[in-house]
Amino acid sequence: MVGKVSTRGLVTALAALAVASGVSLKIAHARPNSWAVSIAEDVPAAFGSWTGQNVVVPDEDKAILGTDTVIQRNFTNARTGDGVSFLAVYAEGHRRAFHPPEYCLTGAGLKLDAITLGEVEIGGHPLRYNRMVFVKGGQRLLVLNWYVADDLSTADFKQQQLNLLISMLRGGGRGAMMSVSYIMRGSEGEADVVVQGFMKELLPLLPRYLWPEGGRATVARAGGTGGARVRAGD
Repeated sequence: MVGKVSTRGLVTALAALAVASGVSLKIAHARPNSWAVSIAEDVPAAFGSWTGQNVVVPDEDKAILGTDTVIQRNFTNARTGDGVSFLAVYAEGHRRAFHPPEYCLTGAGLKLDAITLGEVEIGGHPLRYNRMVFVKGGQRLLVLNWYVADDLSTADFKQQQLNLLISMLRGGGRGAMMSVSYIMRGSEGEADVVVQGFMKELLPLLPRYLWPEGGRATVARAGGTGGARVRAGD
């Protein structure tokens, strides 16, 4: 089906988002029980017209990342036939689990054609993201990605890393990297509509450790190129 994330090379490249190599110094802390997460159960497998199918992330790749909390799920819209791939990597006290996806995708053989910043309002909260277009084998892949560090969502990788480092020194350091990807079958504007519509449906359903802007959070603008700093209302 055109538009469905099914091409083997592209799926492999998307999986590479979750397999960065490298060694990180881990800072050990006593973790509250509330930090325990089960990402496969917390990310809905179906919502609206979308139904998801998991892509297996090998254990050895999770070991390289230093976190078991990784999910890649390909969603198909039963009404439109569109396919969107969602990836989330979550870790505690481990900054090296996160990295800019353009490095992995270009390393996997895709050509980065364009990269800009974008923003979409979801549930009354702004989300700023990196908007990238990759090319391979005559296909164009749209990838949007962003990062989370405790109560901060941002498009700025360096800002996330700095926030995590400060948080880790204080005994915290919960972070995530998320992306949505779509093989274009029309114009770039049409692709943006599909992917943003998917995000508007999915993100409000995610748990607070992946989508801190949800729930009863209140939003205030952060400085720099970052997104929205959120303080929980409870």
